[in-house]
Amino acid sequence: MHGHLRLPGNSPPRLQELQQAQLCAACHALHEFAGRPAALLTNHEQALLLLVTAVGGPESVAAAPVPRRCTALPFRTVEVQPLSPALRAFVAAGNLALAAAKLDDDVDDGGGLLARFGRFVLSRPARRARARLAALGFPVSRLAGLRERQRAVERAPGASIDALAAPTAELLAQVFAHGAMLGERGADAEAFADFGRAIGRIVYGIDALQDQVVDARRGRFNAVAALAVRHGAAAPALVLGFVASAVTDARQALAGRLQPERAELLTALLDAAVRSAQAAVPERGTMVRSAEAGDCDLPCDTCCEVPDCGPPASCDGVWCVDLPCCDRGRRRRRRQSPRAESDRGAARSARRDLELLFGHAGVAVTELAPVGIIRIGVTEHDAMVLRGAIAAGTPVRVVDVQGERLVVVIDTRPADLAARRP
Repeated sequence: MHGHLRLPGNSPPRLQELQQAQLCAACHALHEFAGRPAALLTNHEQALLLLVTAVGGPESVAAAPVPRRCTALPFRTVEVQPLSPALRAFVAAGNLALAAAKLDDDVDDGGGLLARFGRFVLSRPARRARARLAALGFPVSRLAGLRERQRAVERAPGASIDALAAPTAELLAQVFAHGAMLGERGADAEAFADFGRAIGRIVYGIDALQDQVVDARRGRFNAVAALAVRHGAAAPALVLGFVASAVTDARQALAGRLQPERAELLTALLDAAVRSAQAAVPERGTMVRSAEAGDCDLPCDTCCEVPDCGPPASCDGVWCVDLPCCDRGRRRRRRQSPRAESDRGAARSARRDLELLFGHAGVAVTELAPVGIIRIGVTEHDAMVLRGAIAAGTPVRVVDVQGERLVVVIDTRPADLAARRP
Protein backbone atom coordinates (compact mmCIF):
# COMPACT_ATOMS: atom_id res chain seq x y z
CA MET A 1 0.00 0.00 0.00
CA HIS A 2 1.19 3.50 -0.83
CA GLY A 3 1.03 6.57 1.40
CA HIS A 4 2.59 8.16 4.47
CA LEU A 5 -0.20 7.90 7.05
CA ARG A 6 0.43 4.30 8.02
CA LEU A 7 -0.58 2.67 11.26
CA PRO A 8 2.42 1.24 13.19
CA GLY A 9 2.58 -2.54 13.32
CA ASN A 10 2.48 -2.58 17.14
CA SER A 11 -0.87 -0.78 17.29
CA PRO A 12 -3.82 -2.43 19.10
CA PRO A 13 -5.50 -5.11 16.95
CA ARG A 14 -8.88 -3.31 17.02
CA LEU A 15 -7.29 -0.22 15.45
CA GLN A 16 -5.50 -2.34 12.86
CA GLU A 17 -8.79 -4.04 11.96
CA LEU A 18 -10.56 -0.70 11.64
CA GLN A 19 -7.80 0.68 9.42
CA GLN A 20 -7.80 -2.48 7.30
CA ALA A 21 -11.55 -2.18 6.76
CA GLN A 22 -11.02 1.34 5.32
CA LEU A 23 -8.18 0.15 3.06
CA CYS A 24 -10.26 -2.78 1.81
CA ALA A 25 -13.20 -0.46 1.12
CA ALA A 26 -10.95 1.81 -0.96
CA CYS A 27 -9.50 -1.20 -2.78
CA HIS A 28 -12.95 -2.59 -3.63
CA ALA A 29 -14.10 0.84 -4.82
CA LEU A 30 -11.17 1.05 -7.24
CA HIS A 31 -11.73 -2.54 -8.39
CA GLU A 32 -15.39 -1.84 -9.16
CA PHE A 33 -14.60 1.39 -10.99
CA ALA A 34 -11.65 0.33 -13.19
CA GLY A 35 -10.82 -3.34 -12.63
CA ARG A 36 -8.23 -5.23 -10.65
CA PRO A 37 -5.11 -3.34 -11.85
CA ALA A 38 -6.60 -0.10 -10.52
CA ALA A 39 -6.88 -1.67 -7.06
CA LEU A 40 -3.08 -1.54 -6.90
CA LEU A 41 -3.38 2.23 -6.47
CA THR A 42 -5.02 1.86 -3.04
CA ASN A 43 -3.22 4.13 -0.57
CA HIS A 44 -3.35 5.16 3.06
CA GLU A 45 -4.46 8.75 2.40
CA GLN A 46 -7.45 7.36 0.51
CA ALA A 47 -8.29 5.18 3.53
CA LEU A 48 -7.99 8.27 5.76
CA LEU A 49 -10.69 10.00 3.72
CA LEU A 50 -13.01 7.05 4.39
CA LEU A 51 -12.05 6.92 8.05
CA VAL A 52 -13.32 10.44 8.69
CA THR A 53 -16.22 10.68 6.20
CA ALA A 54 -17.79 7.21 5.93
CA VAL A 55 -19.53 7.46 9.30
CA GLY A 56 -21.56 10.26 10.88
CA GLY A 57 -20.74 12.29 13.98
CA PRO A 58 -19.44 11.10 17.35
CA GLU A 59 -22.86 9.87 18.49
CA SER A 60 -23.73 7.95 15.31
CA VAL A 61 -23.56 4.16 15.07
CA ALA A 62 -21.19 2.87 12.41
CA ALA A 63 -22.35 0.09 10.13
CA ALA A 64 -20.43 -3.08 10.87
CA PRO A 65 -17.83 -4.10 8.25
CA VAL A 66 -19.15 -6.71 5.85
CA PRO A 67 -17.20 -9.78 4.66
CA ARG A 68 -16.23 -9.75 0.99
CA ARG A 69 -13.77 -11.56 -1.23
CA CYS A 70 -10.35 -9.94 -1.43
CA THR A 71 -9.72 -8.33 -4.82
CA ALA A 72 -6.07 -9.46 -4.85
CA LEU A 73 -6.55 -12.95 -3.34
CA PRO A 74 -10.08 -14.15 -4.15
CA PHE A 75 -9.75 -17.19 -1.91
CA ARG A 76 -9.51 -14.84 1.10
CA THR A 77 -12.37 -13.08 2.85
CA VAL A 78 -11.81 -9.57 4.20
CA GLU A 79 -13.87 -7.14 6.27
CA VAL A 80 -14.92 -4.07 4.26
CA GLN A 81 -16.30 -0.76 5.51
CA PRO A 82 -19.74 -0.17 3.89
CA LEU A 83 -19.91 2.99 1.75
CA SER A 84 -22.66 4.91 0.03
CA PRO A 85 -22.57 4.59 -3.79
CA ALA A 86 -21.64 8.27 -4.20
CA LEU A 87 -18.77 8.12 -1.70
CA ARG A 88 -17.52 4.85 -3.21
CA ALA A 89 -17.44 6.40 -6.69
CA PHE A 90 -15.80 9.60 -5.39
CA VAL A 91 -13.00 7.72 -3.62
CA ALA A 92 -12.22 5.60 -6.67
CA ALA A 93 -12.45 8.37 -9.26
CA GLY A 94 -10.55 10.84 -7.09
CA ASN A 95 -7.71 8.41 -6.49
CA LEU A 96 -7.37 7.58 -10.19
CA ALA A 97 -7.40 11.24 -11.20
CA LEU A 98 -4.79 12.15 -8.57
CA ALA A 99 -2.59 9.20 -9.59
CA ALA A 100 -2.74 10.32 -13.23
CA ALA A 101 -1.82 13.88 -12.23
CA LYS A 102 1.15 12.56 -10.23
CA LEU A 103 2.36 10.53 -13.23
CA ASP A 104 2.05 13.61 -15.47
CA ASP A 105 4.21 15.47 -12.98
CA ASP A 106 6.79 12.67 -12.88
CA VAL A 107 7.02 12.59 -16.68
CA ASP A 108 7.47 16.38 -16.80
CA ASP A 109 10.28 16.04 -14.24
CA GLY A 110 12.11 13.64 -16.53
CA GLY A 111 10.59 10.41 -15.25
CA GLY A 112 11.72 7.24 -16.96
CA LEU A 113 10.00 4.55 -18.96
CA LEU A 114 7.99 3.28 -15.99
CA ALA A 115 6.33 6.66 -15.41
CA ARG A 116 5.54 7.02 -19.12
CA PHE A 117 4.09 3.52 -19.26
CA GLY A 118 1.99 4.17 -16.17
CA ARG A 119 0.61 7.37 -17.66
CA PHE A 120 -0.30 5.50 -20.85
CA VAL A 121 -2.06 2.72 -18.94
CA LEU A 122 -4.03 5.19 -16.80
CA SER A 123 -4.97 7.59 -19.60
CA ARG A 124 -8.38 6.06 -20.36
CA PRO A 125 -9.40 5.28 -16.73
CA ALA A 126 -8.29 8.80 -15.75
CA ARG A 127 -10.59 10.36 -18.35
CA ARG A 128 -13.50 8.30 -16.99
CA ALA A 129 -12.51 9.31 -13.45
CA ARG A 130 -12.50 13.04 -14.25
CA ALA A 131 -15.90 12.73 -15.92
CA ARG A 132 -17.27 10.92 -12.87
CA LEU A 133 -15.87 13.55 -10.53
CA ALA A 134 -17.51 16.29 -12.58
CA ALA A 135 -20.83 14.39 -12.38
CA LEU A 136 -20.43 14.27 -8.59
CA GLY A 137 -20.01 18.06 -8.49
CA PHE A 138 -16.26 18.15 -7.78
CA PRO A 139 -14.38 21.12 -9.37
CA VAL A 140 -12.21 19.11 -11.78
CA SER A 141 -10.52 22.29 -13.03
CA ARG A 142 -8.69 22.56 -9.71
CA LEU A 143 -7.29 19.08 -10.25
CA ALA A 144 -6.32 19.77 -13.85
CA GLY A 145 -4.47 22.97 -12.89
CA LEU A 146 -2.51 21.46 -9.98
CA ARG A 147 0.67 20.93 -11.96
CA GLU A 148 0.75 24.48 -13.33
CA ARG A 149 0.07 26.02 -9.90
CA GLN A 150 2.84 23.94 -8.34
CA ARG A 151 5.34 24.90 -11.04
CA ALA A 152 4.51 28.59 -10.62
CA VAL A 153 5.16 28.44 -6.87
CA GLU A 154 8.42 26.53 -7.35
CA ARG A 155 9.67 29.15 -9.79
CA ALA A 156 8.92 32.00 -7.39
CA PRO A 157 12.15 33.16 -5.69
CA GLY A 158 12.28 32.71 -1.93
CA ALA A 159 8.99 30.81 -1.65
CA SER A 160 8.22 29.66 1.90
CA ILE A 161 7.34 26.09 2.82
CA ASP A 162 3.73 27.23 3.34
CA ALA A 163 3.60 28.61 -0.20
CA LEU A 164 5.25 25.53 -1.70
CA ALA A 165 2.75 23.20 -0.03
CA ALA A 166 -0.29 25.39 -0.77
CA PRO A 167 -1.37 23.81 -4.12
CA THR A 168 -1.44 20.31 -2.61
CA ALA A 169 -3.03 21.55 0.61
CA GLU A 170 -5.82 23.45 -1.13
CA LEU A 171 -6.62 20.54 -3.42
CA LEU A 172 -6.92 18.12 -0.50
CA ALA A 173 -9.03 20.69 1.36
CA GLN A 174 -11.53 20.47 -1.48
CA VAL A 175 -11.30 16.67 -1.62
CA PHE A 176 -12.09 16.23 2.07
CA ALA A 177 -14.81 18.89 2.08
CA HIS A 178 -16.51 17.27 -0.91
CA GLY A 179 -16.13 13.83 0.67
CA ALA A 180 -17.81 15.16 3.80
CA MET A 181 -20.80 16.35 1.78
CA LEU A 182 -21.11 13.01 -0.04
CA GLY A 183 -20.78 11.21 3.30
CA GLU A 184 -23.68 13.24 4.74
CA ARG A 185 -21.32 15.38 6.84
CA GLY A 186 -22.11 18.57 4.93
CA ALA A 187 -22.62 20.58 8.14
CA ASP A 188 -18.95 19.96 8.97
CA ALA A 189 -17.63 20.66 5.46
CA GLU A 190 -15.54 23.65 6.60
CA ALA A 191 -13.90 21.62 9.35
CA PHE A 192 -13.17 18.83 6.89
CA ALA A 193 -11.65 21.36 4.51
CA ASP A 194 -9.30 22.53 7.29
CA PHE A 195 -8.46 18.90 8.01
CA GLY A 196 -7.71 18.16 4.34
CA ARG A 197 -5.58 21.29 4.10
CA ALA A 198 -3.51 20.09 7.07
CA ILE A 199 -3.17 16.60 5.55
CA GLY A 200 -1.92 18.16 2.32
CA ARG A 201 0.78 20.02 4.24
CA ILE A 202 1.76 16.83 6.09
CA VAL A 203 2.04 14.80 2.89
CA TYR A 204 4.00 17.52 1.09
CA GLY A 205 6.43 17.95 3.99
CA ILE A 206 7.12 14.24 4.42
CA ASP A 207 7.57 13.82 0.66
CA ALA A 208 10.13 16.63 0.63
CA LEU A 209 12.07 15.13 3.54
CA GLN A 210 12.06 11.57 2.22
CA ASP A 211 12.90 12.43 -1.39
CA GLN A 212 15.88 14.74 -0.83
CA VAL A 213 18.56 12.39 -2.16
CA VAL A 214 16.49 10.98 -5.03
CA ASP A 215 15.40 14.45 -6.16
CA ALA A 216 19.00 15.69 -6.07
CA ARG A 217 20.20 12.78 -8.20
CA ARG A 218 17.46 13.28 -10.78
CA GLY A 219 17.66 17.05 -10.82
CA ARG A 220 14.12 17.50 -9.53
CA PHE A 221 12.80 20.31 -7.38
CA ASN A 222 12.85 19.57 -3.64
CA ALA A 223 11.45 21.89 -0.99
CA VAL A 224 14.17 21.08 1.57
CA ALA A 225 16.94 21.84 -0.92
CA ALA A 226 15.21 25.07 -1.95
CA LEU A 227 14.85 26.19 1.67
CA ALA A 228 18.50 25.29 2.38
CA VAL A 229 19.60 28.13 0.09
CA ARG A 230 18.26 30.59 2.69
CA HIS A 231 18.09 28.56 5.90
CA GLY A 232 21.00 26.15 5.53
CA ALA A 233 21.20 23.50 8.23
CA ALA A 234 17.84 24.56 9.63
CA ALA A 235 15.96 23.57 6.45
CA PRO A 236 15.13 19.95 7.43
CA ALA A 237 14.10 21.05 10.92
CA LEU A 238 11.99 23.83 9.44
CA VAL A 239 10.10 21.30 7.32
CA LEU A 240 9.81 18.95 10.30
CA GLY A 241 8.31 21.78 12.35
CA PHE A 242 5.97 22.53 9.46
CA VAL A 243 4.75 18.91 9.50
CA ALA A 244 4.33 18.94 13.29
CA SER A 245 2.33 22.18 13.09
CA ALA A 246 0.10 20.66 10.39
CA VAL A 247 -0.49 17.61 12.61
CA THR A 248 -1.67 19.94 15.37
CA ASP A 249 -4.02 21.68 12.93
CA ALA A 250 -5.39 18.32 11.75
CA ARG A 251 -6.14 17.27 15.33
CA GLN A 252 -7.91 20.52 16.09
CA ALA A 253 -9.95 20.52 12.87
CA LEU A 254 -11.86 17.33 13.69
CA ALA A 255 -11.74 17.48 17.50
CA GLY A 256 -15.03 16.14 18.82
CA ARG A 257 -16.36 15.31 15.35
CA LEU A 258 -15.48 11.62 15.13
CA GLN A 259 -16.54 8.48 16.94
CA PRO A 260 -14.14 7.66 19.82
CA GLU A 261 -12.54 4.64 18.12
CA ARG A 262 -12.08 6.51 14.85
CA ALA A 263 -10.66 9.50 16.71
CA GLU A 264 -8.20 7.17 18.46
CA LEU A 265 -7.13 5.69 15.11
CA LEU A 266 -6.71 9.16 13.64
CA THR A 267 -4.48 10.15 16.57
CA ALA A 268 -2.32 7.07 16.01
CA LEU A 269 -2.01 7.85 12.29
CA LEU A 270 -1.01 11.46 12.93
CA ASP A 271 1.54 10.42 15.55
CA ALA A 272 2.98 7.99 13.01
CA ALA A 273 3.22 10.84 10.48
CA VAL A 274 5.38 12.87 12.87
CA ARG A 275 7.63 9.86 13.47
CA SER A 276 7.92 9.32 9.73
CA ALA A 277 8.99 12.93 9.26
CA GLN A 278 11.50 12.68 12.11
CA ALA A 279 12.99 9.52 10.61
CA ALA A 280 13.47 11.32 7.28
CA VAL A 281 15.56 14.14 8.81
CA PRO A 282 19.24 13.44 7.99
CA GLU A 283 21.54 12.21 10.72
CA ARG A 284 23.40 14.96 12.47
CA GLY A 285 26.71 13.97 10.85
CA THR A 286 25.29 14.32 7.34
CA MET A 287 22.96 17.31 7.62
CA VAL A 288 23.48 20.28 5.38
CA ARG A 289 25.21 23.00 7.37
CA SER A 290 26.72 26.41 6.80
CA ALA A 291 30.35 26.03 5.78
CA GLU A 292 32.97 27.58 8.00
CA ALA A 293 36.03 29.42 6.71
CA GLY A 294 38.93 26.97 6.47
CA ASP A 295 36.82 23.84 6.37
CA CYS A 296 37.99 22.95 2.90
CA ASP A 297 39.45 24.78 -0.09
CA LEU A 298 38.74 22.06 -2.65
CA PRO A 299 35.64 21.09 -4.64
CA CYS A 300 33.19 18.74 -2.99
CA ASP A 301 33.75 15.01 -3.46
CA THR A 302 31.12 12.91 -5.20
CA CYS A 303 29.77 11.87 -1.80
CA CYS A 304 28.24 15.32 -1.36
CA GLU A 305 24.46 15.08 -1.58
CA VAL A 306 23.96 18.78 -2.29
CA PRO A 307 24.92 19.40 -5.94
CA ASP A 308 25.71 22.82 -7.40
CA CYS A 309 26.42 24.26 -3.97
CA GLY A 310 28.55 27.09 -5.27
CA PRO A 311 32.10 28.02 -6.26
CA PRO A 312 34.79 25.92 -4.57
CA ALA A 313 37.27 28.77 -4.23
CA SER A 314 36.00 29.83 -0.81
CA CYS A 315 33.89 28.10 1.81
CA ASP A 316 32.38 31.29 3.19
CA GLY A 317 28.62 31.25 2.60
CA VAL A 318 28.69 27.99 0.66
CA TRP A 319 26.68 24.95 1.75
CA CYS A 320 28.56 21.72 2.24
CA VAL A 321 28.06 18.33 3.81
CA ASP A 322 30.36 17.22 6.61
CA LEU A 323 30.70 13.59 5.55
CA PRO A 324 33.43 11.18 6.69
CA CYS A 325 33.97 10.03 3.09
CA CYS A 326 35.46 13.40 2.14
CA ASP A 327 39.17 12.52 2.51
CA ARG A 328 40.44 15.78 1.04
CA GLY A 329 38.32 17.77 3.47
CA ARG A 330 39.72 15.79 6.40
CA ARG A 331 43.30 16.36 5.24
CA ARG A 332 42.64 20.09 4.87
CA ARG A 333 41.19 20.27 8.37
CA ARG A 334 44.21 18.46 9.82
CA ARG A 335 46.39 21.29 8.50
CA GLN A 336 44.62 23.83 10.72
CA SER A 337 46.27 25.18 13.83
CA PRO A 338 45.95 23.19 17.10
CA ARG A 339 44.01 26.06 18.68
CA ALA A 340 41.52 26.16 15.80
CA GLU A 341 41.05 22.40 16.05
CA SER A 342 40.55 22.68 19.83
CA ASP A 343 37.92 25.39 19.46
CA ARG A 344 36.16 23.38 16.78
CA GLY A 345 36.24 20.26 18.94
CA ALA A 346 34.73 22.09 21.93
CA ALA A 347 31.95 23.51 19.75
CA ARG A 348 31.17 20.10 18.32
CA SER A 349 31.14 18.55 21.79
CA ALA A 350 28.65 21.17 23.00
CA ARG A 351 26.50 20.55 19.94
CA ARG A 352 26.54 16.80 20.55
CA ASP A 353 25.33 17.40 24.11
CA LEU A 354 22.40 19.40 22.73
CA GLU A 355 21.68 16.78 20.08
CA LEU A 356 21.21 14.20 22.81
CA LEU A 357 18.03 16.11 23.68
CA PHE A 358 16.52 15.45 20.24
CA GLY A 359 12.97 14.16 20.71
CA HIS A 360 12.80 15.06 24.43
CA ALA A 361 9.76 16.79 25.85
CA GLY A 362 9.85 19.96 27.91
CA VAL A 363 7.87 23.08 28.70
CA ALA A 364 8.29 26.70 27.57
CA VAL A 365 9.47 28.82 30.52
CA THR A 366 9.13 32.05 28.55
CA GLU A 367 7.32 32.88 25.35
CA LEU A 368 9.19 31.71 22.26
CA ALA A 369 8.70 34.47 19.67
CA PRO A 370 10.78 33.07 18.12
CA VAL A 371 13.51 32.81 20.80
CA GLY A 372 13.04 32.00 24.47
CA ILE A 373 13.81 29.53 27.25
CA ILE A 374 12.47 26.01 27.79
CA ARG A 375 12.92 23.55 30.65
CA ILE A 376 13.67 19.85 30.12
CA GLY A 377 13.65 18.06 33.45
CA VAL A 378 15.29 20.54 35.81
CA THR A 379 17.58 22.17 33.25
CA GLU A 380 16.78 25.29 31.27
CA HIS A 381 17.93 25.73 27.66
CA ASP A 382 17.85 28.46 25.04
CA ALA A 383 15.33 27.49 22.37
CA MET A 384 13.61 28.81 19.29
CA VAL A 385 10.71 28.07 16.96
CA LEU A 386 11.00 28.30 13.19
CA ARG A 387 7.34 29.12 12.60
CA GLY A 388 4.92 31.22 14.63
CA ALA A 389 5.28 31.59 18.40
CA ILE A 390 4.77 29.41 21.48
CA ALA A 391 3.29 30.76 24.72
CA ALA A 392 4.93 30.24 28.11
CA GLY A 393 3.78 27.05 29.83
CA THR A 394 3.15 25.18 26.56
CA PRO A 395 4.50 21.60 26.28
CA VAL A 396 7.19 21.41 23.61
CA ARG A 397 9.35 18.77 21.94
CA VAL A 398 12.90 19.14 20.58
CA VAL A 399 13.15 18.52 16.82
CA ASP A 400 16.60 19.93 16.01
CA VAL A 401 19.57 22.02 17.10
CA GLN A 402 20.50 25.33 15.47
CA GLY A 403 23.71 26.89 16.69
CA GLU A 404 23.53 26.91 20.48
CA ARG A 405 19.74 26.75 20.61
CA LEU A 406 17.28 23.90 20.56
CA VAL A 407 14.62 24.01 17.86
CA VAL A 408 11.23 23.01 19.28
CA VAL A 409 7.61 22.51 18.23
CA ILE A 410 4.45 22.23 20.29
CA ASP A 411 4.17 18.72 21.75
CA THR A 412 0.76 17.39 20.77
CA ARG A 413 1.24 13.89 22.12
CA PRO A 414 -0.89 12.59 25.02
CA ALA A 415 0.52 13.51 28.42
CA ASP A 416 1.53 9.94 29.28
CA LEU A 417 3.55 9.61 26.08
CA ALA A 418 5.11 13.06 26.31
CA ALA A 419 6.41 12.25 29.78
CA ARG A 420 8.43 9.32 28.49
CA ARG A 421 11.91 9.52 27.04
CA PRO A 422 11.98 9.08 23.25
